[in-house]
Amino acid sequence: MTDGPKNALPAGHVVDKYRIGDVLGAGGFGIVYRGKHQELGLDVAIKEYLPPEIAVRDGTSVQPLSSDSRENYDEGLRRFLEEAKRLVQFNHPNVARCRDFFRANGTAYLVMDFEDGLPLSELLRQREEQDNPLSGDEIKQIILPLLDGLKVVHAHDVLHRDIKPGNIFIRRSTEQPVLIDFGAAKQGFSEHSKSVWAYTQGYAPPEQIEQDGKLGPWTDIYAIGAVMWRIVSGDNPPSAEDRMFAQARGNPDPMKPAAELSAEKYPSALLQAIDMCLSPQEKDRYQSAAALSQALRKAKQQSTRKPMPGKKALRATGIGMATAALIAALIASIRLLPPIAPDGEASNPVASAQSAPANALSPAADAEDASGNVPWLRIGADQGHAESQYVLGIFYHNGIDVPQNHAEAARLFRLAAEQGHAEAQTMLGVLYYRGKGVPEDKREAARWLRLAAEQGDADAQTRLGVLYILGEGVPEDRREAVRWLRLAAEQGDAEAQARLGGAYALGKGVAQDYREAYIWLSIAVGSGEENAANARDAAAGELPPAALLAAQNEARRRLEAISQSR
Repeated sequence: MTDGPKNALPAGHVVDKYRIGDVLGAGGFGIVYRGKHQELGLDVAIKEYLPPEIAVRDGTSVQPLSSDSRENYDEGLRRFLEEAKRLVQFNHPNVARCRDFFRANGTAYLVMDFEDGLPLSELLRQREEQDNPLSGDEIKQIILPLLDGLKVVHAHDVLHRDIKPGNIFIRRSTEQPVLIDFGAAKQGFSEHSKSVWAYTQGYAPPEQIEQDGKLGPWTDIYAIGAVMWRIVSGDNPPSAEDRMFAQARGNPDPMKPAAELSAEKYPSALLQAIDMCLSPQEKDRYQSAAALSQALRKAKQQSTRKPMPGKKALRATGIGMATAALIAALIASIRLLPPIAPDGEASNPVASAQSAPANALSPAADAEDASGNVPWLRIGADQGHAESQYVLGIFYHNGIDVPQNHAEAARLFRLAAEQGHAEAQTMLGVLYYRGKGVPEDKREAARWLRLAAEQGDADAQTRLGVLYILGEGVPEDRREAVRWLRLAAEQGDAEAQARLGGAYALGKGVAQDYREAYIWLSIAVGSGEENAANARDAAAGELPPAALLAAQNEARRRLEAISQSR
């Protein structure tokens, strides 16, 4: 709460059906109050359009300061209302929920859910005072949900235009981030005001300060990058103006690359993603929230998995056709066909429910029993929470506490998948492959599996690799199959490990190599794929004793490294 500005409505005043309470914040374009719905008793936040540089309160009404200010005031009011019409359509847990808007007192008001928490700017201040800056994982825990929200916002041709730490709110109950204070009403003020900017310096890209700049999703991406740069550097980023002046004069860019500032503290992939967001030329940035989200998820994968050791070129050995045929038969017995698991094997619904955020489940839910969660999951799903949509889809897919309904499962998976939820994308691919709840379509199955695989989902990577082997939905391509299987194998997927071992044994997609075959088949057995044991033993028979001992040691080392990275 802040001390009320002189232009604020008095506490207790009623406007429309809301009673005004304390002032929550005030800035260059309006005042935000805490309020309460008169009839329902709901706590809300109410944003009043009142730019103090060009408007003043007269009693309870708001009016421009002068006739010269009228045009600018009216234009801002028009933008405020136009944006309000769009914002009330959004229903995403990481975007401020706008419930109502109306005209009154010569101005307009936007009614939002009241959120209990603190702005990211304050959280950063507190953590830095404690010499405890946010970690790379914590950065992603904040940014990835915001990107999920931006996907929805951008899909409706709306830009935020003013993303900064002060406009990212962290809920106290769930620690989930929420984007607040969209900036459409601020546009145009810079032409008429000398002290109020239509953007926040340091977080606005060059095209936003140029008169004819081309704005798009990449504009908000720059701001997201600036927020991450602020976190890793501990300081506000240089303004776009300063960067442009430096470039014009041939001086170094005042925004030092994140990769140079914090290389010892954060994964290189994360820092590289930040620097790409902050490219001065919009074409050089990520072009969508989905693209940045994908890059950050890959950064997470790279930062939590130890790199696999380099493989030395091995001397080609004579491989008997009988041994190769034996291994081919054994590999074929390892859960490889069809690439999509039967109904009921695609997921553990109870484990999925237990992993859902606390606000998506009943507080009284038994950790050993998923029953009772459906109503809470449905609330979360209806509010656009991707994890709730995914878990509820699993319930419908398997008939857990609801009648089995593959069409409803597909609908829920699609809602979550379109927000970038990797597991939901995988399951939607599963349904398209099997023709459950949607028409059978191998190409559509491959498309959704690829989206999940590119986010690092090991299950999707394995399934996509098998599709490339079979040539279903994609051209048959053993080398591409091996590429996806290796990514999944290095994450600990036992089936992918067995598949990769078989590829090395048979020379399919890679050069034939019994040492690598033995290693990966041994890792698969160690990961629980017992059916790989016979194939492993067949590969062992092709190795000299000394080479076999070295391969055994290497297999143990790799298995330990993979286990530690999971």
